[in-house]
Amino acid sequence: MPEAFGELRLASIKSKYVGGRRVTLRNNEARTVTLSSALPAYQIDGNDTYHVEQAYLQDFVPALQRYNYPLVLIHGGGFTGSCWETTPDGRSGWLSNFLQRGARVVVLDNVERGRASWCSLQAVWPDAPILRGEREMWEIFRIGRLAQYEERIPFAGTRFPVGSLDAMLCQSVPRWPANSDLAVQTLVDVVRDIGPCVLIGHSQGGGLAARVALAYPAIVRGLVLIEPHGLPTIGRGRSIHSPVLIVIGDYISAVPM
Repeated sequence: MPEAFGELRLASIKSKYVGGRRVTLRNNEARTVTLSSALPAYQIDGNDTYHVEQAYLQDFVPALQRYNYPLVLIHGGGFTGSCWETTPDGRSGWLSNFLQRGARVVVLDNVERGRASWCSLQAVWPDAPILRGEREMWEIFRIGRLAQYEERIPFAGTRFPVGSLDAMLCQSVPRWPANSDLAVQTLVDVVRDIGPCVLIGHSQGGGLAARVALAYPAIVRGLVLIEPHGLPTIGRGRSIHSPVLIVIGDYISAVPM
């Protein structure tokens, strides 16, 4: 990291779960499970009460805070909050950069992702999950043209570390396409819990952030949307009052999607 960023000193690191709901299951059939060779097999029926659809927050507070509002980092679809920590080739990520500049940073694992976990209970979520593969990443993140994926020929001048493509693939986790409204509601719970803040969202996270800012203008004091999709429709009488920065990467006209 450049020395100009200053020393990274933290006053605290805390974590918590926010939002979600309780689900009670009944009338399930029992099945036999074995957890390890040291334990006897036993029967479970799953007829119990569970908590699902919560978010996981990790709150980093620098020793010297220079800004009025915390930054909330919201990952994109198929990713978790780990994407803000370290780049695929091992460099420090935005989390460290912001902390070294004196910003309090809250890293989110939204519903179904990372340490928020996903719901394994049957019939609670309506559709099946999808998992992003390497070919899809190559195209939609515009590392290179799809026709040149097999040869791993990137766009000329790309800044993505192509040799670390496998490390990026390891960050991919399942997502449920029908859970967008759940993700919005959980993010609402998050910002209401944190209070006035600035939302920084990538891809799906950018769309979620904008929708929450539209609904809660008194809480969301600024938006940074990195290649957002799923943005809300803003018509007469509806507007986002916060300052908004939209960031678009290179080669945007080279990939139809």
